[in-house]
Amino acid sequence: MSSYKDFTYDSKHFQDLPVFIDELHEKGKKVIIVLDPVVASNKTLESNYPALDVGMNRGIFVKVNDSYLEGQMWPGKVYYPDFTNPDVRPYWTQMCTEFRKFVKFDGLWLDKNEPSNFVDGSLNGCGRNSLNYPPYGVGVHGSILGGKLFEKTICMDAVHSVGKHYDIHNLYGYFQSNVTYRTLAIIIPGNRPMVLSRSTFPGSGRFVSHSLGENLSTWDHLRSSIPGILNFNLFGIPFVGADICGFQLNVTQELCLRWMQLGAFYPLSRNHNSLYSKDQDPASFGNEFVKQVNKALYTRYELLPYLYTLFHLAHTEGSTVARPLLHEVKLLLMCIFLMEFGMIFIRV
Repeated sequence: MSSYKDFTYDSKHFQDLPVFIDELHEKGKKVIIVLDPVVASNKTLESNYPALDVGMNRGIFVKVNDSYLEGQMWPGKVYYPDFTNPDVRPYWTQMCTEFRKFVKFDGLWLDKNEPSNFVDGSLNGCGRNSLNYPPYGVGVHGSILGGKLFEKTICMDAVHSVGKHYDIHNLYGYFQSNVTYRTLAIIIPGNRPMVLSRSTFPGSGRFVSHSLGENLSTWDHLRSSIPGILNFNLFGIPFVGADICGFQLNVTQELCLRWMQLGAFYPLSRNHNSLYSKDQDPASFGNEFVKQVNKALYTRYELLPYLYTLFHLAHTEGSTVARPLLHEVKLLLMCIFLMEFGMIFIRV
């Protein structure tokens, strides 16, 4: 991105990015780019920013007190698209279409779409009312934070096309997922839209895949990824996985190897970590590590036809892809660390 702005890329430092993507496509690779649910509102960043100019002309941003709510994210000052507004769909489609002329992405990763905010509520604060300060204790990050409900998100009395943010906060990511899925169906015809969303809601599995969040590079988090994946399959979101090798902290070589081996059987298999952690891609640990990981990934590729069938059944019949053993075995005396890939039993 250029200055962290959606629908831009840094043509100065990454001038060959479009050529690189073409080379990846020639080798049969796919490219998924990240989009945050914000549009930079600081005009000084760039004189011409269509995502902002078109959005303001169409009036598709979230408002508070008859003005656009302004928060803060990676680009600095930002506005939030109102994905409940019917006018946002042609806007989103136009922005994605225009950007894809330069960067031919194959899918979209929707991040920070709770929606997230680096300040509480807005740059101008939030009104003192029962929506922002409800008459009950509010627990955020495991603690009571002064009774405010807009911690690191937008004001609860912010106005969307269908009502107050208080009523649709948990649905914001769902609405963005719906709009994005339909956008990709239009601009990449003949392909199933590939959308990964950090925020989900019951029904999101119809449109998106999901990552379990910013986990830690620990054995406990490797272990807890299994019930997380099983739970989301029960929630109707079968295309799910944890960040393999962990997102935060520095992973050890042994832990990363075991996690890559386990992650080969995640429905969504993705090695991903923080900018502030050391590299954990297989090549960063040397040739022997790569050989061991290749064995696990080859096994995954051998299972892909079966996995494809499981996803088809999940989509058409509402079944699960990863499921606990007890869903197949009625009388289960003892089962420790067993999960199931469809009806294939896998010891993990």
